[in-house]
Amino acid sequence: MQDQGFYPHLKSDKFAALIGIREDKDEDGKPLLSLKIEEHHLNGVDTAQGGCIFTLADYAFALACNSDRRISVALNLSTHFINPARLGDVLTTKVREISRRRVISIYEINVINQDGKSIATFTATAYRIGEAES
Repeated sequence: MQDQGFYPHLKSDKFAALIGIREDKDEDGKPLLSLKIEEHHLNGVDTAQGGCIFTLADYAFALACNSDRRISVALNLSTHFINPARLGDVLTTKVREISRRRVISIYEINVINQDGKSIATFTATAYRIGEAES
């Protein structure tokens, strides 16, 4: 993965790197993640395995809820798979912060393909556990 200046506890996410998640920034400088669906991402019916889509959304959630130098962990993620992702599709994430409080924050993460078609949507709740090291 590219080093885009994210905090150290996120830059070293080995599983995100293993499955091929790429980090970039959108026009506002916010993290934008993508995953090209390759042969090793496919399940038994030749669509992207739900776990790789979930991991993409979960990593986008992690970047969003840890963006203020406080360490947050997931309390809950609710998933709706809407359309299948297929070999060659490029999935990207769009994150919307619904609420950020002192201890709890809530996010909506949408995963879309290169045509703008909705693949999955997630609602995620984070719990803040402490400050990140400098």
